[in-house]
Amino acid sequence: MAAPAAPSVASAPTQGPGGPGYAPPQGPGGPPYPRQAPQPQWTGRPAPAGYPTQPPQPARPKKGGGRGLVIAVAAVLAFAVAGGATAYVVLKDKDGQTSTEAGGKPDGTSSPGTRGDGGTGSGKGSASSAPRPTDAPAPRAATYKDINLTAGYHLTLGDDTIRPQDGEDNNYDLSYDTGGYLDAESSGGNLVLLDPGQRGGLEACRAETRFTTNIYVNKLSPGRQVCVTTGTGHLGLVTVKAFSPEDSPSTYLTLDLTVWRNGAPSASTG
Repeated sequence: MAAPAAPSVASAPTQGPGGPGYAPPQGPGGPPYPRQAPQPQWTGRPAPAGYPTQPPQPARPKKGGGRGLVIAVAAVLAFAVAGGATAYVVLKDKDGQTSTEAGGKPDGTSSPGTRGDGGTGSGKGSASSAPRPTDAPAPRAATYKDINLTAGYHLTLGDDTIRPQDGEDNNYDLSYDTGGYLDAESSGGNLVLLDPGQRGGLEACRAETRFTTNIYVNKLSPGRQVCVTTGTGHLGLVTVKAFSPEDSPSTYLTLDLTVWRNGAPSASTG
């Protein structure tokens, strides 16, 4: 006896694009499969009719973008901090300079009359010491030989031509008094008798302080020297050469004279 024929199962018709999806065949007694619409892929071209469109996906950010943003923000903050510090220093220096120019003393105050570099005050705003004057050039020496200075006559060291002139006791630079002595009569003038063998000159006469206003002739001898300082600031050096002989009708002293005009130190006058 022949086996009964199996029931035939009708296959679902197929449809082209745009129609309902394909349904697989169902087994006997099984539940029907759900019908799913195909998922189209985005190709950049318009989808066929009946297929849903899908918008383009946004591009993924490149790796490292967040790190670069952090570095940029840190750099901006660093520049801002550095700029603020620079502005603070500049403003502080400007304020300090303005205070100093106005007479202020940033680090303290000095007592009146003290110097900031060595006084008792602690301030740095005190005035500096006055500039030291430069050394004046040495004056030129003028020499006059074999002058016969007669008693009762005088010499004026400021004259261009030095010649004995009549007169004594009248505020003269150097006179041979009839009392037998050399006399410095000018106000502030003086004499210094150098020691035997001591060589006189500009520096030697400036350094001497053994002042007197008159020197008796009997203390002199040929070769002795006398420094002469006038009240007008001239400096002279007298070198004794000889005395008048006993049979001379006049009493005189023969001498050489060297003059440094305006060469006397101010400390030796008075």
